[in-house]
Amino acid sequence: MAQTADITRLQRLIPSLLLVGLSVGCQAHAASEEASPANPNEPTAGTAPSRGVVEVRPDSIAARGAEYAVEVVPEQRDYYLVSPREPGRYAVSTHSELAQPKTKLVFDAPLTPGEYQLDLRDQAASDARTVVLNVPLSPGSYRFSVSLLGNARYDLVFHDQGPHHEYRYTLSAPLESRVFLLNLPTTT
Repeated sequence: MAQTADITRLQRLIPSLLLVGLSVGCQAHAASEEASPANPNEPTAGTAPSRGVVEVRPDSIAARGAEYAVEVVPEQRDYYLVSPREPGRYAVSTHSELAQPKTKLVFDAPLTPGEYQLDLRDQAASDARTVVLNVPLSPGSYRFSVSLLGNARYDLVFHDQGPHHEYRYTLSAPLESRVFLLNLPTTT
């Protein structure tokens, strides 16, 4: 019986271990990306995450943009998402059976102005979860269309690099669509 519990625990940890291995491999891959032709669905190199933080790169999905799949583990609260190079449609899904009540997802570099569609999905076993999405923005005009699936509460934080200007929104899933129009002036 104890062996079965250990095997089940290892099976749950394998996806998170793969993400950690992926984040280590991303540094070498990011350097070679800069020489390749620009693909709007490929992420930018961004800043390296701090120690103990998982960096998540999206998988390209031709018809839908890119999808970030985050396997949330109990020992981890912050996850860095490699920022997309340009506006478009992006899906972010979190999955966990034993996650902390709050998970923070942070784009690692400011997004460029334009129109974004964000499809956020939390596939956690618990309904009492909050997912924070922290989105740094470059100066300019933005249109975010956000849809939410699952049962989590979402705290959306849009801000400049200061943050001198910050916009915060709290939403509960499920939500078909909510549009945010933001204008970040150039700071002097």
